[in-house]
Amino acid sequence: MNFQDKVALVTGSTTGIGEACARLFSGAGASVMLTGRNAERGGRVLDDILKSGREAAFIQADVRDDGVCDRLVGETVER
Repeated sequence: MNFQDKVALVTGSTTGIGEACARLFSGAGASVMLTGRNAERGGRVLDDILKSGREAAFIQADVRDDGVCDRLVGETVER
C-alpha cells in the first residue's frame, strides 16, 4: 500500500484495531489524524508515530457525541 501524500482520519485509534490501522496507514506514508476517548493512550500512539518520522496529530473525542464527526473532519482538513 502507498498512502504517500494522503491523510487518514482514524477513529478509535488509541487501542486495538483502530490503533493498528493508524500505524498501518502511517507506515504506508499517510499523515494520520488520531482520535479516541483516552488522551493518555492517544498521546502514546501519537508519540510513537512522530518518533518514526511520520506526521500525525491527536484529537480527544467520542464519536458517539453529536457533532463530533463533523468537528473531526473539519479539524483534519484545516490541519
